[in-house]
Amino acid sequence: MHWATWDPYITLNTLTGKAKVLTDGEQLGVLSPSFQIVRKDFADKYPELVTLYLKVFEKARLWEEQNLDEALNRYATERKVPVEVIKGTQDRSKIINIPVSDAIIAEQQKTADFQFEIGNIRKKINVSDVFDNQYVEEALK
Repeated sequence: MHWATWDPYITLNTLTGKAKVLTDGEQLGVLSPSFQIVRKDFADKYPELVTLYLKVFEKARLWEEQNLDEALNRYATERKVPVEVIKGTQDRSKIINIPVSDAIIAEQQKTADFQFEIGNIRKKINVSDVFDNQYVEEALK
């Protein structure tokens, strides 16, 4: 049996010997980023809070990077999950906090176009309309 999934399921199943990874996005050159999302109305009304959130997020991200063992143990304890699961998830999913590049936006557009073509979304969209780097650029100054 073959299936595609994401963490923590990858780590849980590989650690217990129930599954093995045949290939992954890194091996295939497939990028699967995550994004910070805010409602447009909120961002327009409270831009300083959006920037503050991203500043605090960056501070926490840097702390985690510099105190990785402590962070992994805290996550594991708080979530009542074996530290090996948290570590496996973190190893595959590095957290970053950077502006979204034109290349990433282009890849997201390809995904949106494909989803439209197969009928998963009802109208064609221009993904560049929803990306706004001003907040993260300000937060990283």
